[in-house]
Amino acid sequence: PYSHMTLEEALEESPHFSDLVKSDASVRRVFEIARQLQGLPRHVTQHSAGVVIADMNLTEYVPLRRASGEEIITQADMYALEELGLVKIDLLGLRFLTVIGETLKLVRERRGINLRPEEIPLDDQAVYRALARGDTGGCFQLESSGMRNMLRRVKPASIEDLSAVLALYRPGPLQSGMAEEFIARRQGKKPVTYIHPALEPVLRETYGVFLYQEQLMQAASIIAGYTPGEADLLRRAIAKKKREELEAEKPRFLKRAAERGIDEKAAREIFETLAAFGDYGFNKSHSVAYAITAYRTVYLKEHFPVEYFSSLFNLYSDSPSRFQLYLCEARRRGIQLLLPDVNRSEAAFRPEGEDAIRAGFAIIKNLGPRAIEEILKARRDGPFKSFFDFCRRVDRKTVNAKVLESLIFSGAFDSLGTPRAALLISLKWLRSEKQLPFEKQLCLIDQTPDVEAVIEELDIEDFTPSQKLAQEVRAMGYYITAHPMEFVPREQNFTHTISEIEEIQKRQKVQLAGILLDPRSARTRSGKRMALARLEDLTGSVELVIFPRELSLFAPYIYTGSLITAEGWVDLNDDGRRTVVVEKIRPISGLSLAPCGDRKQYGPEQPLHTSPSPEFLLKCKDIHFSL
Repeated sequence: PYSHMTLEEALEESPHFSDLVKSDASVRRVFEIARQLQGLPRHVTQHSAGVVIADMNLTEYVPLRRASGEEIITQADMYALEELGLVKIDLLGLRFLTVIGETLKLVRERRGINLRPEEIPLDDQAVYRALARGDTGGCFQLESSGMRNMLRRVKPASIEDLSAVLALYRPGPLQSGMAEEFIARRQGKKPVTYIHPALEPVLRETYGVFLYQEQLMQAASIIAGYTPGEADLLRRAIAKKKREELEAEKPRFLKRAAERGIDEKAAREIFETLAAFGDYGFNKSHSVAYAITAYRTVYLKEHFPVEYFSSLFNLYSDSPSRFQLYLCEARRRGIQLLLPDVNRSEAAFRPEGEDAIRAGFAIIKNLGPRAIEEILKARRDGPFKSFFDFCRRVDRKTVNAKVLESLIFSGAFDSLGTPRAALLISLKWLRSEKQLPFEKQLCLIDQTPDVEAVIEELDIEDFTPSQKLAQEVRAMGYYITAHPMEFVPREQNFTHTISEIEEIQKRQKVQLAGILLDPRSARTRSGKRMALARLEDLTGSVELVIFPRELSLFAPYIYTGSLITAEGWVDLNDDGRRTVVVEKIRPISGLSLAPCGDRKQYGPEQPLHTSPSPEFLLKCKDIHFSL
């Protein structure tokens, strides 16, 4: 109860505290130290995008220091900097700007079309049809389910409409009901009205609704005769919610409005409307800039889909939830996603043909830059003819057995015609001979011309499609060619998709359907065993928190590749990300997409198995003797 008070206020409020401080020397010492610490900065923070500009060296105005890294920051906060008269600008770095640039580069290389971002036409009807459908997955600022639903309702027909949607889709307008008012007026369900006729030129494009901060400034100028500088000061006071300044400004506003012949009642209503604007006002120049960027991503996605998604994959391959979502979106649009190939892949994702994208080597686990460069270097002498040809031509110290296994599981050797199971047998033999010098291994292979024939003539049953799907996750961390949830019947019961979790309030109950990935062990504060796992559907992924009781009840369903429905409630972790605390897990029946071998119950000692079983290897024991 005393956490919001100063030490002196706490002592006055509680006689018990005061007596304790007077009677106990150790307590008194603690309070003396606390009094000295009170009010001091707790820690140093750094703005994520703020840049300060001055006409002279900054040391002439404000003390500087080094941040945790090498960056130099001021020792004053943003408000103090403004009072000193310095210019502060937030420079935002957006990945989607790089996506646009890389897409246009691919378009120029593949199609010979030299198109610059500013040359993209802003009246393309295919783009506005996509916006009206809410078909904006993988597009800047437009990919959330709530935003897509708003696009379907508003049906933007111009950049101004799209700008309005971006300004409306924020907590303030959504919670205040302003967004619903705007949509109802746009759809003709409510009449467009104005607080005062003089405001019609300012509010016409937003159907009589105050939406932008620039409209606020224009209204202050028209109603009360404010200069642009005075209107900007009013805007800042409203945006920062400085109530004292607003109360001081109100009589001046009303007086100047009366001098211009504005009725006092109307002037008061206008001022109160403007004062409340701080909860939902948005900067129009910012919104229009975002709208143009968003429009360009939709344009490129509609007209150059393989180039656009290739760039998107390369930029977001380090973001699991969004990357898997983009993979699913590309497949939904009919783009064929191809596995890595030792003879076709580059380091990054690349378009292949008119409707396919080839995965790059960089997505494969255990392949570092040196291994990728070694493969590309060896390939310059001609395509690889077989697995053994590949092993001969690359440096096996760089492309070691672990790298070869990842390449096999990723499907990189599939086009060479040898089943993956046979390749794993070959890899096992190479490992068994690792005690020999590398030169003797090569010599042994070179002097045994029928080795490859022996491997190919073996009657080895290859992995099933579902097993290969599991191997994709093991080798690359993602489902590339297909996602198991694409085979799940639509009638499965769930209340939300995972992408909708970000818009759900804390503690709300949800039921999700997806595939369980990356189960891992954890401990509660009392030391009991619990579990964490990633649940993934076609829209993204979320972390599941499974406490000891639920772990004991539902352990048979908690393994990598398990298709389940999970019931629970939304929570926030220490990083502010949403998680789902599990209360119930049920398997999705009728499908079998488990990894190779028996289903493995959850446990750190039971990883995903996609290698041939010991019995399988025993069946092929003659291979070693033949070699």
